[in-house]
Amino acid sequence: MLVEGPVEVELEDGTTVSSDRFRVALCTCRRSRRYPWCDTSHRRGAKKTTGRAGASETGTRSKSEDGTGSRSDDSADRPPGTSSPGGPPEPNSCARTRIEDGRTVVEVSGEVDIATSGLLAVHLDAATAGQGVDVLVDLRSVEFFDCSGLRVLCRAEARAREGGGRLRVACHAPLVRRLFAATGLGERLLPLPALPGGDA
Repeated sequence: MLVEGPVEVELEDGTTVSSDRFRVALCTCRRSRRYPWCDTSHRRGAKKTTGRAGASETGTRSKSEDGTGSRSDDSADRPPGTSSPGGPPEPNSCARTRIEDGRTVVEVSGEVDIATSGLLAVHLDAATAGQGVDVLVDLRSVEFFDCSGLRVLCRAEARAREGGGRLRVACHAPLVRRLFAATGLGERLLPLPALPGGDA
């Protein structure tokens, strides 16, 4: 969880720790070796799996028949996260975009935190760039989501609304729903339990 500093935290044993940094990442999973400060240990403890939002690592390489490494697609000539000509941004380890039934669906997977929220922002910024957009953010495959992700979502929702469009969220993970409720954003984003229209 990212909060504005300086911060003073009282631990369970009654001791108090403080940080005078202007922005502080608090650990909410208790995996951090610097608890209560977040050291992104939650990311290192997760299994690297290929989810619906693509491979676990951006720009994965595969062995060709002659044993040399090569990109699995044509993205080698483009900076990571940039758009392919005439299309949405390239899929990354956090998000991918597809157009379906006149709306833009941004599928999110894995862990969204201070280190990866920028990858999500690339797709949401592109999805909300036009006028009258209809954007659906699919968070059903998310394993971890903190305030950094919420900030990106709120900015994208505001951009969509200002352009006469809308942004909706599909989410059934208790962890993310509790975060929405705790911050009061559940009333603003109104998370859906599933994709509308009976989508899988």
